[in-house]
Amino acid sequence: MRAAFNQITARVKKLKNKPKVDGVLIAQQVKAQLELVIGASLDAEMGPVVLFGSGGIDIELMKDVALAGAPLDAAEAKALIGRTKAGVKLRGYRGKPALHEASAVKALVGLSNLMADAGNRVASIDVNPFLINERTGVAVDALIVLNNAAAMRAAVS
Repeated sequence: MRAAFNQITARVKKLKNKPKVDGVLIAQQVKAQLELVIGASLDAEMGPVVLFGSGGIDIELMKDVALAGAPLDAAEAKALIGRTKAGVKLRGYRGKPALHEASAVKALVGLSNLMADAGNRVASIDVNPFLINERTGVAVDALIVLNNAAAMRAAVS
């Protein structure tokens, strides 16, 4: 890690515009055996809704997602996962090992609680991809969209 840090800072120092380095982010690298999407949105009629399915580049191709109302407990999260092809892959498919479903369940429950607790302040949350393998699952990229009107009212209160 130290050698990588020194290489990065040496390269930055050679740049023409001489940017200032305030720090370096070090993150765990996870080799994905499956890419998932985990998301939530505030539906005008249904309230907070959670989404789970095949993520990464497969999201458009596979159209493999399922929705449920928030908040979810662990059993409801497992049932949501089970309604997708991604859930079949998670549990082991055609001789492949089962993946770390517990991390997907924990992420779904946490995200659903966040949406339920946020009231109408959060419009949507999109975690894509959520990388998962046999030992762990990790959110790699996320987008949170605030409901600006609600956020403004909460800030004033």
